[in-house]
Amino acid sequence: ELEATLRHRVASLQLELAECAEERRRAVVEAAPQAERQRAARAQCARDAEVVEAMEAELRSWEAELHAAEGAMDELRSEVHASGLQEAELLREAVAMRLCGGAPPPG
Repeated sequence: ELEATLRHRVASLQLELAECAEERRRAVVEAAPQAERQRAARAQCARDAEVVEAMEAELRSWEAELHAAEGAMDELRSEVHASGLQEAELLREAVAMRLCGGAPPPG
């Protein structure tokens, strides 16, 4: 009877061990997709960070181009303003010459 009890207990422990092994296998199988999703998410985050860095670099480049264009526009405005002043002075001289009968205005 002791031998039968021991055999029964051994069989019971073997069954319990098999169930534990199956639960562990299931846990590993279930954890694998989650770990893969986490790896994929980390990889996507790294790719996104690279894209953001590239976009920021492009933005800085555009800002530099915009700053240069604004500087060029300021120079053009100054030139147009100076040209307008020169044109106004020439026009004033022409009007004065006409009023003076073709002679340059005094002074």
